[in-house]
This record gives sequence, C-alpha cells and structure tokens, in this order.
Amino acid sequence: MSTASALALAVCVAAAVPAGCRKKARSDAPVASAAPKPPIDHLAPGELAPGTEVLYGMVLPRGMRTTAQFPGVAHATGPLLAEDVANYVRDRVDVKRVELGVVGTVFGAVHVIGGDPTRVYRVEVNSAGNSTELVMRDVTPLPPRVPDPTVPDVEKWRRAGYKPNGMPLDPLKLR
Repeated sequence: MSTASALALAVCVAAAVPAGCRKKARSDAPVASAAPKPPIDHLAPGELAPGTEVLYGMVLPRGMRTTAQFPGVAHATGPLLAEDVANYVRDRVDVKRVELGVVGTVFGAVHVIGGDPTRVYRVEVNSAGNSTELVMRDVTPLPPRVPDPTVPDVEKWRRAGYKPNGMPLDPLKLR
C-alpha cells in the first residue's frame, strides 16, 4: 500500500469516527418554541360571548339581562362596555347605516340575522353609568289597509260613524 493511499484511508477513518460517536438529542427534551399559542376557544379583547337570553330573535351577550319587555319594545341592561355591546350587535344584525353619538350607538332599521326576515328593528346601545342599556324597538311598517271592494260606500260611512253626507250618526258622540 502506498503512503498516499494509507494517508487517504487515515483521513477517512478519522473523519468517520467522530461523526458516528456524536450523541443524538434526546427526544423527550423540551423544545423551545417562538411564542405560545393561545387556545382556540378564547375570546379576543373586547369580544363578548353569547348568553342565554333572546330578544326578538337576537341572543343577548353574556352579562345582559332583560329588564322590561312590552309589545314592540324591549330593554336589557348589563355591566358591559357600550362599545363592546355595539360591536356584538353589529355582528348579529343586517345593518346598512349606523349612527354614532356621544352616549351611544343607534342601528336605524335592521333585520336580526337568523330571526324573522319580515321584521324591522331599531336598536339603541346607550352607556348608562357603569352599565350599558340596549333598547330594541319593532319598527316594522304596517301593511297598507286595502278597502274591501264588496262593501258599499254607505256601509263604509256607517262603520266610520257618519251618514253618507258626512254628518255624524250621533251628534252627541263626536269623535
């Protein structure tokens, strides 16, 4: 064997031995990550979770309670920020125009997403001290009254309380 080939063999052996003797990283060793990822089920800052109460088809945010409900209007209050409640409402209604004010936000004529599409509401979100008040009004326009063509004019006047000449049927009971 020549000295050149012996020298080449020695270099190859010297390079191969340390590479095979290196310790491998333990698989159970902790791996440092760049940044911890938050769980998927967390809310963003200012985002409100849906609650259990429903007003005219819209689920109220958690923390808001219905305080009064009458035909055509309902009130709810809760210890939440008015801006957060307005953003919550904005995501749950079909809105074309929003009025921003000093004290609150007004959604003029909206449909509740997932609610009755024939109903129109006016939603007001007002700051009330340490709490927020939400007012929903049903502003759905009434259908036009179509007169019955089978009823004669004389009967229409009588139903209204008048004679066909416009004089009241009972002058003592003027409307």
